Amino acid sequence: MAAYVYFIEAESKAIKIGFTEKNLKKRLIVLQSSNCDKLKILGYIKCKDAIEAKTIEQEIHERFRADNIQGEWFEKKDYILSYVSEFCENNLQEFDEPPFVKINIWRVWNRWEGPRPAELNNPTYSLEYVRCGKKGCRCQKGKPHGPYWYLYVKDRGKTKSKYIGKSLKDRPAVTEEKT
Repeated sequence: MAAYVYFIEAESKAIKIGFTEKNLKKRLIVLQSSNCDKLKILGYIKCKDAIEAKTIEQEIHERFRADNIQGEWFEKKDYILSYVSEFCENNLQEFDEPPFVKINIWRVWNRWEGPRPAELNNPTYSLEYVRCGKKGCRCQKGKPHGPYWYLYVKDRGKTKSKYIGKSLKDRPAVTEEKT
C-alpha cells in the first residue's frame, strides 16, 4: 500500500513534515481540525509503503534538524521550499474524491447545539470510513465500516465533528431560524 511523505505549510510560516498511509487531503482535514492557522499542502513524495515513507521522513527531519520548532514542525526556510519544489510532487488530483457538500449549516447547527452563526465560517461535510474498535470486528483486519457522513465546524477555535449517518438525508431536520 502506498504511503506519502508530505510537506504542509501553516500561515504562521511553519512547515509540517510528516507521513501518512491515507488520503493526503483527508490528512490535511484532520490536521486542520487541530490547527488555528490555514494549512495547505506544498508537496509530497509517494513511497511504496509505510516503512519507506517513515525512513524518508526521518532522513528529511535529520536534514532540517536545525530548523525544527517542535515535533514535525519546522521553520519555513527558502532551502526547505527549494527541496520541496525539486523533490516533491504537488499534483493532488490522485487524492480527489466526491466534492464536499455544503448546505445552510446554521439551521443544522441550531438543531445540534444552539445558534452560533458568527463562528460557523467553514462548515464541511465529509464522507469517511471508520474502524469501530471492537475486538474481533471485521473492520480491524479488513475493510472499515462506512462510508458515513460527518459534519465538521469550528466552534470557539476548536473543530467539532458530528456523526450524520450513511446518507445526508439522515442529517437533523432543517428548521427556520428566528432572527
